[in-house]
Amino acid sequence: MQLTDFETAVGAAIRRRGLLDGVARLVVAVSGGPDSMALLYALLRIGRASGSGPQLIVAHLDHALRPESADDAAFVAAAAANAGLESVIERVDVASAASAAGQNVEAMGRELRYAFLARIAADRAAEAVASGHTASDQAETVIMRLARGAGVDGLAGIAASRELAPGVRLVRPLLGLTRDDVLAYCRDREIRFLDDATNADLHRSRAFVRHELLPRLERLSPGAAANLARAARLAEDDRKFFSLRIAEAFDEWGIGPIGAVSLPVAAVAELEPALRRRVLREAVRRVRGDLTRIDARHIDSIDGLLGDDRIGREVVLPEGLRARRLRETLVVDCDVEMRQCSSVQSDGSP
Repeated sequence: MQLTDFETAVGAAIRRRGLLDGVARLVVAVSGGPDSMALLYALLRIGRASGSGPQLIVAHLDHALRPESADDAAFVAAAAANAGLESVIERVDVASAASAAGQNVEAMGRELRYAFLARIAADRAAEAVASGHTASDQAETVIMRLARGAGVDGLAGIAASRELAPGVRLVRPLLGLTRDDVLAYCRDREIRFLDDATNADLHRSRAFVRHELLPRLERLSPGAAANLARAARLAEDDRKFFSLRIAEAFDEWGIGPIGAVSLPVAAVAELEPALRRRVLREAVRRVRGDLTRIDARHIDSIDGLLGDDRIGREVVLPEGLRARRLRETLVVDCDVEMRQCSSVQSDGSP
């Protein structure tokens, strides 16, 4: 079987980053849109061409946000059946869940979607979940994070691979390809896909960046989206280096992987600013499970406690998180009188 340039690029990215090393079963998150449909068919053809590859399982979560969402679920189920693949289709009322939790619908949808994918992977003994995020998604994410006040690590954007749940990786094989590449592949291979009208709603921040900001940046500097994605890859390399240093420090200080974090003030204060800020971010991540809604301003506030000798001073952060100065330690934990801190394993990607 002769692979297309798109399929060859996807296969090369998988091998270069080791995205599917040791993966016998792979859950593919399929919304029915062009990105996920292109990913599904590319993985199918790559596997068939090599005569190997993981067993694919299609997963789709109907968010019940649009009248036609049930039709979308049926479309995905049919596509999986036509390809001879198992599919898992579930429906959840995201709007009601968001209202009950006091969250916005987009954030709740992301939280429930990743929880669903992690559960399906565990149920099917799959070692990884694949999603169809592209370089265009990467560029949008970088712009949005920087605009919201993210620090240098925010530039790293969407990781090509990260832990979704214990024993399950979330991988993104399309991060080196743009949305235009995806659409061209779907057109050339005659792959049917769905158009979600909400993606064109300019009241949504990502849609505004996608349809208004990025096209203008491309006119100003052709290749802007690809350049932003490239910068994100370089930032991710830096992030990985610092992560190793931070892990060594946390081990030395006897800090566990989850739960409240007590940092030695003297040791943290002596660190170089770039490393110190990342130590504080990691402390938040270990308590929260992610860094959603945490930006550079919040880290600055925690950093300020290191030079403040007033015992008991604290900084209140989003989602019931707090940081407190207790003599020679800086404690990051959840305020038990407030709503429990989030434990969703998310990187803020769509």
